[in-house]
Amino acid sequence: MAENVPLTSSSGDLHFDQYKSGSFFERNKKSIIVGLIAVLAVVALVVVGLILVVVLTKKDDDDDNNNLISLPDRINFETLIKPHLQGLEAAANATWNVTNGNFPTRSIGPGYDESVNYVVNTLTKALNDAGGSEPFCNITIQNFSAPVWTELGPPRISALIESSVISYTAYTDFTSIRYGGNVTTTISNLSVFNASSGCLDDNYVGMSDDQIAIMDDSTSATCTLYSKAMLAQSKNAAGILMYRSNAPGLIGSRVYNSDNWNISIPFVQIPVISVLRSIAQTFVLLKANVTISSNQSIELIPTSNVFCSTPGALELNSSTIFVGSHLDSVPAGPGINDDGSGSSINLMLALLLINNHYPHSNPIVFGWWGAEEIGLIGSRHFVQTFNSINSNNTLAEHMAYYINMDMLGSPNGMFQLVNSSTVPVSQTIQNSCQTLNDKVIEYLRNGAKRENLLAYTSGGAGSDMMSFWEVGVPMISFATGAGGLMSSAQRLQMINETWGLANAAMDPCYHLGCDTVENVNGQLAEVEARAVGWLLQETLNKNDLLEWLYPATLLRQ
Repeated sequence: MAENVPLTSSSGDLHFDQYKSGSFFERNKKSIIVGLIAVLAVVALVVVGLILVVVLTKKDDDDDNNNLISLPDRINFETLIKPHLQGLEAAANATWNVTNGNFPTRSIGPGYDESVNYVVNTLTKALNDAGGSEPFCNITIQNFSAPVWTELGPPRISALIESSVISYTAYTDFTSIRYGGNVTTTISNLSVFNASSGCLDDNYVGMSDDQIAIMDDSTSATCTLYSKAMLAQSKNAAGILMYRSNAPGLIGSRVYNSDNWNISIPFVQIPVISVLRSIAQTFVLLKANVTISSNQSIELIPTSNVFCSTPGALELNSSTIFVGSHLDSVPAGPGINDDGSGSSINLMLALLLINNHYPHSNPIVFGWWGAEEIGLIGSRHFVQTFNSINSNNTLAEHMAYYINMDMLGSPNGMFQLVNSSTVPVSQTIQNSCQTLNDKVIEYLRNGAKRENLLAYTSGGAGSDMMSFWEVGVPMISFATGAGGLMSSAQRLQMINETWGLANAAMDPCYHLGCDTVENVNGQLAEVEARAVGWLLQETLNKNDLLEWLYPATLLRQ
């Protein structure tokens, strides 16, 4: 037994030195130290484990957050957009028959059908590769018929004026107005009748059967080309010559009711020709006898819209987001900027969401419209069909907002948004459109740092967003410019960009055969695509989407 060492002296003082040097501590010092080290090691391991759990959990959360906040950063023109431009150009080339035109085209017919196949096949492959118990979206095709006007041969006009016959030059002095007559005919040596605006029954008082009606389609006219042409036809006019007293040049519009067109609405059957103001006024003043030859046809051709819609997106709710672009081109070319660029970015965004299983609490529809170039026929067909089927829930009640993408890579373009104050809708819808504009401008200014690219366009521009604002759906329209010129001030605004030529067309290949992949401005297209991607990621998971987009005082009624 160890010697019992007293801890205190007789005086009661503590003998600390004697305790410190006690034999128990000396004999067990190494074991105690090893034990302490072991305990500390276990504690350290526990702490490290807890830290790892927290870090890894945070990393998972960060990864999820990155999925929500990095969509614009994943967008790259060369790798994600350009391949689809090339795919659409290949669709035009694959169906091109040189006997049917000078350039490949994706207009209604084989070129468009091949474009549909490209979009559907690309989406289908992505959905199959992504797997999962439920596909991200359902692919549907909406079939309809659209009227296609063809000029089978150049028109001819000559006039007998004071015993002299004068022949005029097609496409310089006059031109056929599209859809202005489903007829091949020559009307010879007929007198003209001044029908003023041609809008009223009174305008035809005194006109004999088989006269040629001359009418002024100035901007002050109170009716459409279609309505006045149908009225003149009902008054037995043999043909129609139109001009504009307040503007030079020829009329480049259409003579049919594209706003509400359906297959039951008739077409004009007599020739409708646009002539220069000076020629029309000469015919009236000198009482010319006019001969017109016209060779035109109008036929209904089957075509389609394509949709990729998440479950419930086309059912009755109020938070659906719709992203649209037109997939067709004009007959004159492959339309890779107009609007292969918008359609390729549309497809790219859908694929990003599919491939990354992108979370979304709000439904979304990606749509590719047919027959836009002949009067927004595809998008208007969708709107009219939806509203007729869902009579108790209109499209305006169903959709949060609509994104339109048309021509997003103009070689001399700018970042164009429609000025909401020029949209011909109620003040409430204008306010909602401006709210969307403001959100994107905020990104352009603070996120992309490219506010220098911003330009506004008028709401009168013809693209598929019109089909939606006409029925009260707020919209935002992305574009980069068509045949309009870049001003000197705009070029100065863009002084730091690598492109831009003042007093030149924003797209010099607009509606021409040269609108190929080489015509697309990849830098600008990427900025546009990232802005659309940013808007989607900001709204796809907004539980209070309507409140976020439209403050209470601006909510749609």
